[in-house]
Amino acid sequence: MIQANDDKRHQAQTDDMQWGESWYFNCYDPQNKVAIFTRMGLYPNKGVANMAVLVAVDGREVYNRGWHNLPLPDGDIDTGISLGGVTYTAIELLNSYQLDFADDLTPLSFDLKWEALMPAHNAMEGRELNQATSFHLEQAGKITGVLKLRDQEWQISGVGNRDHSTGSRNWAAFTHHELAWPVFDDGTALGIIRIHFEGGDSADLCWA
Repeated sequence: MIQANDDKRHQAQTDDMQWGESWYFNCYDPQNKVAIFTRMGLYPNKGVANMAVLVAVDGREVYNRGWHNLPLPDGDIDTGISLGGVTYTAIELLNSYQLDFADDLTPLSFDLKWEALMPAHNAMEGRELNQATSFHLEQAGKITGVLKLRDQEWQISGVGNRDHSTGSRNWAAFTHHELAWPVFDDGTALGIIRIHFEGGDSADLCWA
């Protein structure tokens, strides 16, 4: 059973340089045809972090920022953790989150509230450890708020998925992913993820 503290920042469980922790949120608004993806990754044994924000409108990528080798941020998600202009704050752990981002040069910004549609799942529960992750929290939610890009503004109302992962992850061992995170009109959601590794092995991370 996932506990609220599981969603907070973790101490590295090993001195492996590949040990990392990440939070990820995505959103799709079908009315506006707007997709938003954002991720924050921490690598405490390396002393660095990375972040990413991607926005697509009507099937076309309109914004993509990815910054690597940033200093490790202070803070935690329960009080707010910020990196490269993006901030994640848990309003209530495992239930609701505030997502903020501002790039004054583009300019692009969003102010989004993420609310859970279902309990969080550990997609690794009952599965063998692999090169992808050791803990993988997955959860579907609804997202509302405002996205601004230059002189355009969208009132966002959509659905999406989030994950929080920890563990030693060998990115070089991955060849590709196959995944789907459908969220249905009645709030039912599931995750179907298959990670393929060099040499032909694969790992499934599925939940419903």
